Amino acid sequence: MLEWLKQRVISWFLSRYVGRWIHVDKNKLHGETQGSVWSLEVNDLLLRKDCLNDYDIPFTLRSGTVKHMKILWKDKHSVHIKVDTIFMVLQSRQLEHLITSPEQKKDLERQIKQALLEQWDSQLDGVLAPAPVEEDTSKQKVPPDAYRAMLDKLEVTISNIHLCFYESKSDKTFGSHIDCITLKNA
Repeated sequence: MLEWLKQRVISWFLSRYVGRWIHVDKNKLHGETQGSVWSLEVNDLLLRKDCLNDYDIPFTLRSGTVKHMKILWKDKHSVHIKVDTIFMVLQSRQLEHLITSPEQKKDLERQIKQALLEQWDSQLDGVLAPAPVEEDTSKQKVPPDAYRAMLDKLEVTISNIHLCFYESKSDKTFGSHIDCITLKNA
């Protein structure tokens, strides 16, 4: 009974926080608790094909998998998220109906790049900007201690990222490999 409850909590947690990028299959979840350390392991996850649609980038996800993901949550001390081996096949978005000349193609590419830079800039401004100060402090929302602890000591390591870009119009494929990306908030 306790294992079933752990799987439900873990499934809800993953669906809420990473469900827009991956499909969460309850049968592939494995969670353990040892004292104040929670451990979650998931293997062979599928990336959602619409996970990149909200971003203004000139390609979509054709297929993708995550081989292994492990989350260690040490009570109010740190949260380590380790993702190993991501395979992504990207495909260009169909923009041919907008392009009638090489000048328009270059202009469209420049606009896409500019929009992407502006989006990143606004996201960075939103992250780095100080929170607005309200007059009445009793109405301010304070995140729960567990949530605050998770964000304050979050570490994310993503290793072995394999990207393949497929251009269907010219039937060309090229790829890239990123060995490791590490993000820390300490």
